[in-house]
Amino acid sequence: VELEVDHDEIRIIDRARNLIPTHTRAFAIGRVGEYSKPIQTAFGWHIIKLIEKKGVDDFERMKPDLENMVSKSDRNTYSRKAMIQRIKNQYNFKESPGNLDVFYTLVDSTIFTKGWIIPNYDWGNRVLFTIGDKNYTRDNFAAFLKDTQGGRPMNIRVYINNKYNEFMDKSILEYEEDQLPAKYPDFRHLVQEYHDGILLFDLTDRMVWSKAVKDSTGLEEFYNKNKKNYMWENDRLDATIYSCLNETVAKKARTLLAKKSKKTFSPAQLVESVIKAFNDSICIQYKTGIFEKGDDVLVDKMDWNTSISENMEDNRRIVFIVKNKILKPEPRKLDEARGLVTADYQTYLEKLWIQELRDKYKVDVNRELLSKIK
Repeated sequence: VELEVDHDEIRIIDRARNLIPTHTRAFAIGRVGEYSKPIQTAFGWHIIKLIEKKGVDDFERMKPDLENMVSKSDRNTYSRKAMIQRIKNQYNFKESPGNLDVFYTLVDSTIFTKGWIIPNYDWGNRVLFTIGDKNYTRDNFAAFLKDTQGGRPMNIRVYINNKYNEFMDKSILEYEEDQLPAKYPDFRHLVQEYHDGILLFDLTDRMVWSKAVKDSTGLEEFYNKNKKNYMWENDRLDATIYSCLNETVAKKARTLLAKKSKKTFSPAQLVESVIKAFNDSICIQYKTGIFEKGDDVLVDKMDWNTSISENMEDNRRIVFIVKNKILKPEPRKLDEARGLVTADYQTYLEKLWIQELRDKYKVDVNRELLSKIK
């Protein structure tokens, strides 16, 4: 809704003194674009115009907001308290709150600035509370205070009591979590499965994945023994690509190439001569590389049986390619195949590790039982 004040109406409103709640008047408007009668609120007088009506949104869209509202509402606090009370009753909770009194004198205002240090004091291993077969002592609470200290300054006694309740609730919930594997076998098996999975992941990382990456000497040795597995499949072209501003620049570069021997006239020298002739630093550029079919569109257009290509247009520049040599299939260098070599080295290390484990630990399989599994 949109709130509008009509000063010409205020005189009429003043006589009517209509105090119907704003939301009631807003929902009473029938059609979009219509106005309400003047309404008085604590903020003054208003006229409401109906802009748009929206229904309740789809549940799936509202679900995250609803869950957030519930988790932050008092209902969640009540359910948590009820669960804690249930756990207390189930495990015969016993409390000795008198043993807490010593903290009222041993804790000072430094705890609010996270500067409190556990004093050298004989805590006497006094028990604050017991749940099930586990005791929680002064020592435990002192450590909790040190780890969670800080906050708004207040009365020390109030602060200690609040922290004690926090420590007690936390301890009770953690105790219940510890009992879950014994109470629920399926949960215990799931936890064990996660434990074993994490353990296996950590071991495999140390013995295989990270080792393959860090062991540069072993990786190089593995590569040298298996070079033939990392061959270039096709011929490759060692070539220099010249990109010229226009046909005139390209013609000058071709003329210089024809006059000079490639052995004594490098691409850099050629480019320098052309730039000097035209007094333009961007009139010609070059790059030298090794190309497979499919690596570069212009190189693919060139006839590799010729020493120099025809002029081609690329991004409004004239391009020609000079063949330096054709490379026959050969093993890739380690840096050119590092990803493949590392993956194969990891597989090799894993097989080696598994074989070591098999040699160390005998495995017996009940084939008769295994055959019954469908």
